[in-house]
Amino acid sequence: MTRQINPIKLPVSGETVMIIPVSMSAETMLTRRQFREPAAPVVTVEIEGYRVNERNPSDPNYKIAYERWESLIQIEITERILRQIALVQTLDDAKKTAVSELREALEGVESLPKNDKVLWLMKIGIRGDRDIQAIIKKAAEMADPQEGGINTEAAGF
Repeated sequence: MTRQINPIKLPVSGETVMIIPVSMSAETMLTRRQFREPAAPVVTVEIEGYRVNERNPSDPNYKIAYERWESLIQIEITERILRQIALVQTLDDAKKTAVSELREALEGVESLPKNDKVLWLMKIGIRGDRDIQAIIKKAAEMADPQEGGINTEAAGF
């Protein structure tokens, strides 16, 4: 089986990156399975003379915790997709040299990915949020080719 791989030129860095289809739904399901949402606090309420324990999703602290969890999920999904995209990149000699120089310059300063392709994409290939958005959008469109047509039609209403 051959993989569908399409190149795109990133809007900020100008680098050409190879993109594979990635299912946003599958990544979301796997990520949510690993990082369970926080449970709403339990409160005791009285209903017709009976004391009952219920979850309270309206609790202000829970709302904050849930929003933080949602942000964590989105960041995790994005990183998982970017790592998959990184693995299909081909590093020529210039890219390998740039990665080597980057490792040398940042040694002991920050924790870098062990994989050279991941490091290249995250630190050199991607130079702005618009680059990340372009990668994610293209990978999702390739996984669900009708999505682009639906969005085009929806924009016309």
